[in-house]
Amino acid sequence: MIVKYYTENREKEYLIPEGIVMKLGGVREEQYLLTNRDKQNMMGKDRICVVEGKGTLIFDFGKEYYGGVRIMLGCCEVNSTAPNVGIRFGESLSECCAGLGEKNATNDHSTRDMEVYMSSNSDMEWGNTGYRYIRIDFLEEGVYRINNIFGTFIHGKYPEAAFETDNETVNAILKMSARTIFLNIQNYIWDGIKRDQHVWVGDLYPEVLGICYLYRDKGVIYDTLDLILDTYALPCWFNGIPSYNIWFMLIVGICYRLTGKKNARYSKAVREIVRMFDECTDEDGNFDFDRAGLPYWKADFFDWLTYDYASDSGQGVYYLLLYALADVAEKEIYGEETREEARRLSLRLRRRKGAESQFKSVQALKILSGAANGQREARMIKEGGAKGYSSFLSYPISLALSGSGDTQAAFDNLVEYYGGMLKMGATTCWESFDVTWMENACKITEFPDKGKADIHGDRGMFCYQGFRNSLCHGWSCGFLPFFVEKVVGFRFTDAACTKIAFTPDLCGLTYIKAKIPTEKGMVQVEHRRINGTVCTKVVLPEGLECESEWIIRPMTSEKRAEVV
Repeated sequence: MIVKYYTENREKEYLIPEGIVMKLGGVREEQYLLTNRDKQNMMGKDRICVVEGKGTLIFDFGKEYYGGVRIMLGCCEVNSTAPNVGIRFGESLSECCAGLGEKNATNDHSTRDMEVYMSSNSDMEWGNTGYRYIRIDFLEEGVYRINNIFGTFIHGKYPEAAFETDNETVNAILKMSARTIFLNIQNYIWDGIKRDQHVWVGDLYPEVLGICYLYRDKGVIYDTLDLILDTYALPCWFNGIPSYNIWFMLIVGICYRLTGKKNARYSKAVREIVRMFDECTDEDGNFDFDRAGLPYWKADFFDWLTYDYASDSGQGVYYLLLYALADVAEKEIYGEETREEARRLSLRLRRRKGAESQFKSVQALKILSGAANGQREARMIKEGGAKGYSSFLSYPISLALSGSGDTQAAFDNLVEYYGGMLKMGATTCWESFDVTWMENACKITEFPDKGKADIHGDRGMFCYQGFRNSLCHGWSCGFLPFFVEKVVGFRFTDAACTKIAFTPDLCGLTYIKAKIPTEKGMVQVEHRRINGTVCTKVVLPEGLECESEWIIRPMTSEKRAEVV
């Protein structure tokens, strides 16, 4: 009897390299590897690449992918059974050329550097990782006849949303953000496709927002939340990190806010999490996570930038919990008992004396939690533009700045931040990035010049030092949901998600076109600035209504026209 465990729903595509970056040794006729499209390996094939002796080829696939490599060999003459082919994947060109241990190059989480044995007339696939570049080394003396080399690309459904503006940098950032989310949606929502092919509960927060604005089908979100609750039996700290339980509460709130769907299991989990934090909070609003009697990794983990700063991290977690409790208190899905418990806990937390923080992410949560009027904190966030931004928390930082009355500054800082990644060759959003890293640095598409820094291998810190830094990390997609909510101005105005409104702030753009999938179908909107007035056209699916609220929330400096 054959027992089938599950059927793979992801697609696999085979990619022809866009170019050959480097060849070494006895390689000839390599140009055929850029044109051959045969699916089947055939003996005696002509128009093939040949390596005599030893040799190296580095292929550029043009942008980031998740998958591996397929190597199709013809008849080979190699008098050895030792590993004869080296394979190394790189998210950057320099990573592709770095041996294990060099600038923190690693096989951690996915094997991206290996030596394998391939025989004559073999057709083999290797690797499941993130890559743009693939390096193939022929290690043993001999004659290798190479029929084809493909990159493999494994993925789920392509995004349904579409965005267009008159600013090409903004368009590129939107595509980069959407692609990052798309690549990290595998059977579940991953954090990264090279490193962190895992479900990190807190890290899901920006991704869930992005998925809601890219796809009508939210099934992967619910599958991932169910996996979390199946794996981590409450009471416990998800991934061993107390703050990740807080992010879980916010994620459940997002799902309800953007779909109108109720889920009793998720609401019950939120109720239990509120009680866990209630148990761990003393009468003065201070945390003592040992009270719960549950193991944890780091009680005050908030973000990697604050990792070595216990006071700042603790303040971040404190404001984050206040922010989440306010969200729980306002949503009827949790029931009055839980909502009242959230209010009482919030009041107790506010007895705590706050401390100053140097970090923009902490200042942002302070604003969002209502612990400050926001003007002083907003000035601190705006100082230096995108310097000090966090890839994980770029969305709440921008949300706080916008909520303080400066959507333009929030937008400009995001364009500076993610535009910096683009300038350095990114096609997906990086796990971590600092705009100062660009100073005297080479792009990820270049071999580092003498006297210049390698933006990938020479930058980073903590877990993302050097080549261990993931260049396709889902938690770094915050530009996209901010753009939809604050620039396009899209929002639902009722709990059932049957009514929408647009309150756009074009932030200097002349026009925006957007297709946004909802539970009812695709919403199409176009904003154009004409003679100082923003004119809006909306096409709605059946079952969805659009409300006009232009007078209630006028734009900062432009007149508003009625919906056409």
